[in-house]
Amino acid sequence: MTKNEVSARVHRWLSYFYGAMLFFFVCIFMLASMDITAVWPAILGLGVFIAIHFFTSVGAQKKEFWARGVSIVLGILMLFAFPIGTILGCILLFNSNWNEG
Repeated sequence: MTKNEVSARVHRWLSYFYGAMLFFFVCIFMLASMDITAVWPAILGLGVFIAIHFFTSVGAQKKEFWARGVSIVLGILMLFAFPIGTILGCILLFNSNWNEG
């Protein structure tokens, strides 16, 4: 598996993970009959993370230059999310040089 494929898979699985979080987040608020309008910023934020990771995975699969830059930025930001984010951030940064194969 090439480095860009590893990056694409990590981003794709992160988009799935954020999608599952969004689904459960909305379900909890619906089942608890809480006012969901108070959490719209969190819902939109998760939606943005889903879109960023999904489109980055598509770009990484095609070895797009912009996707490499986004992947590096997201990898650096994920280093602060200890412990799982740190591991995934290191994987993204290690696999950020797609030209070496």
